[in-house]
Amino acid sequence: GAVTVDGTAALGINATSTSGVANATANTVVVNILGTTITGGTVGINAKNTGKDVTDTVSVTLGAGTVVNGNNGDGVHAEGVNGVVSVDTVGTINSANGDGVDASTSGTGDVHVNGTAAINVTAGAGDGIVVTSTDGNLFVGDTGGGYSGAIDTAGGNGIKAYITNTKSTGNIAVTTSATGTITGDADNGIYAKTEGLGDVAVVAVGNIGSAPNGVTKDGISAEINNKNNLNSLNVDVTADIVADDDGVEALTDSLVGDVVVNQLAGSDIKAGDIGIYALVNQKDSSAGDVLVTQAAGATITSVGDGIRAVTIGEGDVNVDVAGAITATGAAANGIKAYNNYNTPIIGTDGNVTVIVKSTANINSASGYGVLALNGNGTGTGGTEDRITITTAGTVEGFLDGIKAAQTGPDGSVS
Repeated sequence: GAVTVDGTAALGINATSTSGVANATANTVVVNILGTTITGGTVGINAKNTGKDVTDTVSVTLGAGTVVNGNNGDGVHAEGVNGVVSVDTVGTINSANGDGVDASTSGTGDVHVNGTAAINVTAGAGDGIVVTSTDGNLFVGDTGGGYSGAIDTAGGNGIKAYITNTKSTGNIAVTTSATGTITGDADNGIYAKTEGLGDVAVVAVGNIGSAPNGVTKDGISAEINNKNNLNSLNVDVTADIVADDDGVEALTDSLVGDVVVNQLAGSDIKAGDIGIYALVNQKDSSAGDVLVTQAAGATITSVGDGIRAVTIGEGDVNVDVAGAITATGAAANGIKAYNNYNTPIIGTDGNVTVIVKSTANINSASGYGVLALNGNGTGTGGTEDRITITTAGTVEGFLDGIKAAQTGPDGSVS
């Protein structure tokens, strides 16, 4: 039969190892719950390991029929140092004034959160799932095809994964499945940011927000904020997104890393500002490209630019669209592709390329259908300073269907 653990005056379950040292003994913390209701007056489940060996792990597994309630704190709190911290969920997790799942390591331990549990944050600004580490990798939804539980927050992020250690080589990977939806009550739907040296990858299949209740900020906000990071930032979107700000915002400060955003077939983005914003935000970038692809059957409706692909560095900007884009706001463009390199190196400046395929339909109510700008053009020979626009689909704009402008003294437009 059902078992209920009621700790309404304290923690529902407190499983803690406090060795706090590195030794030859594996000090593991394991919590397995099946078909049980766990209620904590603060945190529902607290699983913590202060041991410093890689074998000092934390594992929390919630089985079918499990309900976890954190009445004034996290639903599940899992914390380690150098050992792996893993949370696998089935059932329901409820939190007030905390996070649904808060999993972290203060050393090199990786963090994994997977499962199908519905997560509800009913009060406060807590996140549905938050993962962080000082030096480890962060994974949400790395098994089972992505996190598959519906997430509803009262104002925090749906999923937040972040690294603040500038020397960390830890990677961030967030994946949701079709049932891993995030409601419009969230701040950002998915927030993934590193200030370290690892890569960031987001795969969103579960819908984020829904009309008329879009998430307050961005549907997906993904960022690399370290110029010494050599990796690329990648976002793949199959989800429908409704956001009050940008549908997808992906930016890097890397000296060499790319920003890659793919909107796949079936995805519908509705944005109160920019549909997809992809940016290399590093003026000293020597090789970082911006690549945005929209598949046939994908749609964007935005108040700002439908797609804005920009580098302020020296790399290329490439936009390839086969779906539908409608930009409705003042001075908004269907596509804006822009290279704004401020101090060009002679002969090595970047190109801007826009391809509009036969299935594409681009419309701007008050701006340009396609606006392509290149602030480069100081190279010699004109081989690396091009604007190239190829159109086979429909492009319509209030000002012009297509405008291409090369502002440097050298370069070409075709």
